[in-house]
Amino acid sequence: MITLSSEENPIISLTPQEMNRLEPSVRRFAEPVFVGLKSFIKAGHIVVEEMAKDPEFHLKVDEQTNGLIPADFVLRMEKLGRGQTIPEMVLYSFKRGVKKLMDSEISPALQEKYYKEGIPVLVSNGETLNVKPQNMTSDQVDQVFEKKMIRSVSQQRAFVESQKMNASRKQLEPVQPPYSLAKGKFYVTRPCSFDVKELLEILAKGIKIT
Repeated sequence: MITLSSEENPIISLTPQEMNRLEPSVRRFAEPVFVGLKSFIKAGHIVVEEMAKDPEFHLKVDEQTNGLIPADFVLRMEKLGRGQTIPEMVLYSFKRGVKKLMDSEISPALQEKYYKEGIPVLVSNGETLNVKPQNMTSDQVDQVFEKKMIRSVSQQRAFVESQKMNASRKQLEPVQPPYSLAKGKFYVTRPCSFDVKELLEILAKGIKIT
């Protein structure tokens, strides 16, 4: 049996029978993936050991690898080594939702539940849907996660209403034109365009364009 685990319960496992049922091409790919995940777990244990000696080990790795292994990734590996996150999420750690879940302060058991069953997300019609973090849109990630915690549905509702109020406030603010007139000159203040009629009207007034 191929089994991956943190320090406690196995998270990813395939029995020999399950491996044999895979198509040869799938098995040829899956086997090194499992080996890679095992290596991540081993790397996590190494990070734990090194962080105990040097709390800035993650920064040292970032600096000496020229950012190829960023400090935040090393810290996620530390959580993996401590059994504070599940190895399965490493496969999707490039997804914002999964990254946020890995970086959260909730228990590994709850992380696993949310990873496999989804997190309650308030949607536009007022209902809630369980959305897996690897499938979340960027807006949903911003709505669900607050720093290292997960917003409850009521907290999400308050967040959404706050966003709506901010959007409405911006709409009420007067929109300044992309140009200004001063001392007979016409100044363009930001990228814009004018049709031929508008330009002719400006030229007819004898305004010098700068």
